Amino acid sequence: MLEETQAKKLMESMRRLKKVAGKIHLNGDVPQGEFFMLHTIRSEMRKQCENGAVPVEGITISQLSRQLHIAMPTVSQTISILEEKGLVQRLTYRHDRRKVYVALTEYGRMMLERMAQQMSGMMDEVMDRLGEENVEQLIGLIDKLYDILDDIQKQTTKTENH
Repeated sequence: MLEETQAKKLMESMRRLKKVAGKIHLNGDVPQGEFFMLHTIRSEMRKQCENGAVPVEGITISQLSRQLHIAMPTVSQTISILEEKGLVQRLTYRHDRRKVYVALTEYGRMMLERMAQQMSGMMDEVMDRLGEENVEQLIGLIDKLYDILDDIQKQTTKTENH
């Protein structure tokens, strides 16, 4: 019975955390999920510049889907919202017109920088309130929880495919 109560408490804590995290909006009207998508686009664009790769400044929808572990239709829908807000643009290049890339606009770069500063300030406050020791413990527990859930998901997928 104790384990069942703990399981319920854990599920409720995870639900509450997801609920409050989903309500965090940066710079007024950009939800956290959109922020992470913008951040991923920027990271990929920076990586391309550093590696001197093919001069394509952007990332494909399928790359975003893989990196963020989000279904492609959801990524496409979010990109459309970000495009309406003027934060990203879809691009095609002469060398391969079939591929559509997503890149930050200048406005998107500026807004992302502001949002990153806001997120950093929020994390600083969380860490100040929790204290260094609790932050380290929390990071360790979240990493451990991730590994356990990832392992369970892989086992479930393996079982379903056989």
